[in-house]
Amino acid sequence: MADPIFQRWKCTHPRCDESFPAQPGPVQFDDYKPLTDPSRFTRVLVLEPGIGNDFVSCELKEVELFPESKSSGVPYEAVSYRWQDVRSDGTDIRSTPHFHMRGPDLWVFLVSDTVIEALCAFRDTVRPRYLWVDQICINQQSVAPSGPEGQRLPSEKEVQVGVMGDIYKCASGVLVWLGTEQPGDASALATFNQFGLLLAEVKQKMDEVLLGTCASESFTKIFQGMLTGCSSTTAARVTLITSVGLMLPQLTALGVARASMLPPPNQIPWADCMAFFEKPWFSRAWPVQEVVLSGLKTVYCGAERCVDWGYIGFFACVVRFNQQYRAACPQAYHHNSMNAIISIYYYTLTYDGKGFPLLGLLEAMRPFDSGDPRDKVFALLNMVNFELATTTTEINSQVERSLLTKPHELNPDYGDENSIENVNCETAIYLIRRDRNLDVLSYLQHLDKVKEVDGPASSWAPRWECRLATTRPISTPPVSSQREAEEFSACGRFLRLEEGDFMYQKTTEHGAMRRILTLRGIQVSVIESVSDATPSLQMRLDSGQELFDLDCAAIFVWISELVEWDGRAKDDGMDEEVLSMLALSLTGGRAAYRSRPVKAKREDQSDRTTVDEHVENFVDFVLNPNHQSIPASEGMNRLMNWLKLRQSSATKGNGEAWARKVPKFCVGRRLFRTQGGTIGLGPATTSAGDFVYIFRGGRTPFVARDCESTYGSDLKSLLGQCYLYGAMDGEFEPELSSGKLVTLV
Repeated sequence: MADPIFQRWKCTHPRCDESFPAQPGPVQFDDYKPLTDPSRFTRVLVLEPGIGNDFVSCELKEVELFPESKSSGVPYEAVSYRWQDVRSDGTDIRSTPHFHMRGPDLWVFLVSDTVIEALCAFRDTVRPRYLWVDQICINQQSVAPSGPEGQRLPSEKEVQVGVMGDIYKCASGVLVWLGTEQPGDASALATFNQFGLLLAEVKQKMDEVLLGTCASESFTKIFQGMLTGCSSTTAARVTLITSVGLMLPQLTALGVARASMLPPPNQIPWADCMAFFEKPWFSRAWPVQEVVLSGLKTVYCGAERCVDWGYIGFFACVVRFNQQYRAACPQAYHHNSMNAIISIYYYTLTYDGKGFPLLGLLEAMRPFDSGDPRDKVFALLNMVNFELATTTTEINSQVERSLLTKPHELNPDYGDENSIENVNCETAIYLIRRDRNLDVLSYLQHLDKVKEVDGPASSWAPRWECRLATTRPISTPPVSSQREAEEFSACGRFLRLEEGDFMYQKTTEHGAMRRILTLRGIQVSVIESVSDATPSLQMRLDSGQELFDLDCAAIFVWISELVEWDGRAKDDGMDEEVLSMLALSLTGGRAAYRSRPVKAKREDQSDRTTVDEHVENFVDFVLNPNHQSIPASEGMNRLMNWLKLRQSSATKGNGEAWARKVPKFCVGRRLFRTQGGTIGLGPATTSAGDFVYIFRGGRTPFVARDCESTYGSDLKSLLGQCYLYGAMDGEFEPELSSGKLVTLV
């Protein structure tokens, strides 16, 4: 039930009256004492003891983040909560959330509803409590000073935001405030605690294996196998913890007693758990670093209900990967907050004290929200290890050392001139310069139509502030040298950008800023036609089956359209090349297993085998007798008849495995046909008349469009990456050696 004290908050201080501000009544606090050094010091809130309806009294104290000795430091806890603006109608101070600054002047400090709730819940009844709350401890109204030559220097707020990672690392723990207790919270937290007991036992078993004291030979054998196959002990531990959902049926036999004590799927309060994950805190961007970088993390719903953060993440992982739990709650698989929690949990488990590659974090943060759109970048910078390669070490080893530190262009800057457009462009350019390739452009997506060139957003810069998570990149940065060799390479040997292959410039014309990216590349084709609409492919979990029931009708719509586009199917000219093009284009060139690229070349035996397997999987899907909604057309009839004759002498494939890849790469895209008759898969905004380009530094081709503007001639808008059959593996490398500069706006 809800906490009675929070149902209607009102200050009980005897000198708080109905008028605000009023003399000699309370005065709003706005007199922050400047920090000694904002990069090394911060303020903590000394929260005075209290209980029940007692008014809230505090004071601010400066502390050093990394003192020379622990004895000179001030232990404090950091509070993580959902940010809200301070509300005040300027009339009744008693009902406006605030606390009183200790001292003779009776300063009043206005705060948000969530902050006053947290302060009332977290204060001790006997002794002061030291807390760090960003809304209070950072001077949110600090003004950026001017330098000796008039240049803008960072404000105290901007410097403190830049060291928030250190602030959370120095905290003794983090108190996550989700708000007052709501109906269903108690049963949800009890469920998480049950799963947490299993997590604790699994961790204990792993520790015993490392110490050589584990009594279960079978558990020891499995974990030692993971230790052998993983790059580190931490990686092996993470692999086992995140695999518990898949291993749940066999854990009891491995000696993990708690596995048999978990509630069965039909006894879990799914409605309460799903409502819990709908709490706004889980969708916010800033809490990600607050839990990843900190030590002990405790989640509170009201003053009395709490649970370890790790238990929540573990529960989400088990439900996400276990067939029985997934079947009992189908919506859990695609629940945005649950998927976000799994992402945070993974980063929490794998954090090594240094950080992660920037590009991966940018993509992982897309499902989260922030009040200021620039915080979609600023909120993750403290988790970035700028010395880590976004791609492979072979590429990174050639990067100048100056680019392996955080660039000043990405320092938090909340000035009016630093728009979200500028943040997005500077982020993209930093990654292009640093990694010497166009991997960052793989994440380019447009919400609807591409904006006109005179619009505010540059077409080529990924918009990290937009919540886009449905369309997977056709090619992503590889994480190892082996994956580098297996990944697409449309530009062939020109994967590394050299001087003269790209240029970035800013121009101001007619009072508007234009950010221009120039790349060296070639136009390889013109798009003649596109599919009528991007089908809404949904992955629906059938509670009676282990695998997913796909929207096969939508897949067949695309197959039919491809067949009608290619006249060879209608004219009895169907051959293996046409089959390969159909099978590959619908999955973005990705294999059914492990999502590895399927090379379109057929010269060597290894590639031919891979393509053949992919084609056989496609054939098995098309000929599945259970499909009820195959479009009736002359082309489809000829395709079906040809495939039936062909399959009699071919190896049977796995149609469901092929079909599972279609939603992952088709959603948010359109099929297209070029003037040369080649099939491809492009962005949802693709239209007839658009161009397919291959740029140096690009692993895949890109779709671009002509722009007419007063800014210049022969300008292009970039729509995004695409899959083009016969152009993914360096086929146009000779032409690219003499590529021309293409201007993107």
